[in-house]
Amino acid sequence: MTETSRFMAEPAENLNVLLVEDDSDFRQVLARRLERRGAAVAQARSGAEALELLAAGSPAVVVSDVKMPGMDGLELLGRIKQEHPGIEVVLLTGQASVEDGVAGLKAGAFDYLTKPLEIDHLLSKLRQAGELAQSRRERDSEALFRRQMAERLAAAERLASLGTLATGVAHEINNPLAIIHEAAGWLTGRLAKDQGLSAETRQAADLALEKIEAGVDRARRITHQLLELTRKDQQELRELDAAEVLAEAAEMVRASAAGRGVELDVQTGAVGPALWADPQSLRQILVNLLTNAVQASPPGGRVAAAAAEDGSEA
Repeated sequence: MTETSRFMAEPAENLNVLLVEDDSDFRQVLARRLERRGAAVAQARSGAEALELLAAGSPAVVVSDVKMPGMDGLELLGRIKQEHPGIEVVLLTGQASVEDGVAGLKAGAFDYLTKPLEIDHLLSKLRQAGELAQSRRERDSEALFRRQMAERLAAAERLASLGTLATGVAHEINNPLAIIHEAAGWLTGRLAKDQGLSAETRQAADLALEKIEAGVDRARRITHQLLELTRKDQQELRELDAAEVLAEAAEMVRASAAGRGVELDVQTGAVGPALWADPQSLRQILVNLLTNAVQASPPGGRVAAAAAEDGSEA
């Protein structure tokens, strides 16, 4: 086993350990004894090397000697608690360095053991530290899940409130739009019958009415889009009579076509071809198509539409 061996994904008994010790002979002997008892052990010769290994993958427990050249065990403990707070650390001290172990406990170490080590006692401490680390991870994971679910629920409630508001606003706007549209149609009819207007006045009136109709159509499209946004999660896919949906769409456009002097010729028949679609979405698509065709036609023009089967397709 190399000195910088990586952590096993599924170690025996789920005990994953990083052993940090500058004494190579002691470290390798201790690693073999832990591995024989089911632990997965990675080794580091220094605190700096231990931090490199921790950046690549986190074990449950780090076992570190306190007295090491360069970065000692207490400094390594501080770095681990700062950069990897979910990892538990067990410190190893000499008989004459018990005060270092106590300082380690105050700094957040799980425990400290004095050399020479009793391997079963060390293994018991490592299991306890591993269980604590696992329990903390599960608790943090559950807290994260609960927080994410709360955020999603709050977002769903905001969207539902926004949808209710959007639907109400759209319907409230559509009512005055219908009144404006009808009034503009009435004025268009009166102008067509009034022969006493000068050409200049008639031209100005026609232009004003066209602007009114264009504004009404634009506002109506906006409210339709707003309603479609609130219905996007409520689509209902079912079998439809294409002729029936086309007839409904034509009735929604017929008044606008008449106001522009455009004939709307829709052939539906008694029963049209069947197709699968969301009725609201299909109706809106047909309304948009017919509206665009009417607006692109000159006065006296004709827009024709029919629902029919072409081979095996509607």
